[in-house]
Amino acid sequence: MINESDIINLKSQLLKGTLEYCVLLILSSGKNYATEIFRRLKDASIDSSEASIYTLLKRLNKENKVEYEWEESPFGPPRKYFKLTETGRVYLKLIDKTWRDMTDSIMKIENS
Repeated sequence: MINESDIINLKSQLLKGTLEYCVLLILSSGKNYATEIFRRLKDASIDSSEASIYTLLKRLNKENKVEYEWEESPFGPPRKYFKLTETGRVYLKLIDKTWRDMTDSIMKIENS
């Protein structure tokens, strides 16, 4: 019998595999700060925490896939804006191709 914890675990596993892709997609349209990235994910019904977004951005920065710059904010303290590096853009293209290949394969199985 499938229960609520099974569903939560499944969503968590799928999220781990796609959160990086989603964050890189958001950043592909321009620089953004972590709270706005979190809001856009939430608006898309992707459950995550701000802490996990910050952790992911920190790792992506160490891997030279994103970089950041500080900008003054009219609404309070300066904000750290993240943007894709060239390495990040190349990596996003790789993820995108891999994602599309995988979904095509799944569709072939589903339609056979």
